[in-house]
Amino acid sequence: MIDPNPQKEDGHLQIANTVWLALAKRRLQDYERRIIMSIIYRTWGFNKVSAEIRNKQIVKDSGVPKQKVTEIMKNLISKKIVTQSGNKIKFNKVYTQWEKELPRQVTSYPASEQELPSQVTLVTQPVSISRCVKTPLKDTSKRQSIEQAFEKFWKAWPKKVDRKEAYQKFLKVKEPVEVLLSAIERQKKSQQWEEKKYIPSPARWLSKEKWEDEVIVEQKSQTKIKLDDGTYLNL
Repeated sequence: MIDPNPQKEDGHLQIANTVWLALAKRRLQDYERRIIMSIIYRTWGFNKVSAEIRNKQIVKDSGVPKQKVTEIMKNLISKKIVTQSGNKIKFNKVYTQWEKELPRQVTSYPASEQELPSQVTLVTQPVSISRCVKTPLKDTSKRQSIEQAFEKFWKAWPKKVDRKEAYQKFLKVKEPVEVLLSAIERQKKSQQWEEKKYIPSPARWLSKEKWEDEVIVEQKSQTKIKLDDGTYLNL
């Protein structure tokens, strides 16, 4: 529900003017800008430097399609506008560390070479088309990286069944393997996973995106026996 009369007392963000201006001057894609705003809200909005922010929270805050969030997050991290340590994500306020922007694309022909930006060289010789075509990189290293990530996932999974099917489902997952491993560790502590027969197959867990499930860990009650010396023994 939209608040017709928002007040600062109902919750507000504090951001340094220099950081705000740095963001204002930065050329960002629409989805990048939305995700940055979500991260700032989820951290600074709650007086936190960093926080464990899930993709579905970003989708809720920003309206960015779920399938785009992981890809755009990787871009923001590579540009050092956003940083990630383990499961904690934060907005990097030290804007001097952000990756430098490339010069704007020249859309008109200058009258002379002197009018070009210093980073652009005027091409006066014909260029072979073959030189402009990039040679596709071999996907060997990428495949090895995926297989290594799957091995980490498979090692962490408590109920190892249908490895081949699990691998096929794993190939379709866009989340970093660290996110999956963290979710597995959380769900191992749940009451449902105490018995292996209630643990889903890894293929089903991946296809249903069960790593986003909320986990409630019940605290087991302890039985106390009073000893003759007045102390208690926990059973």
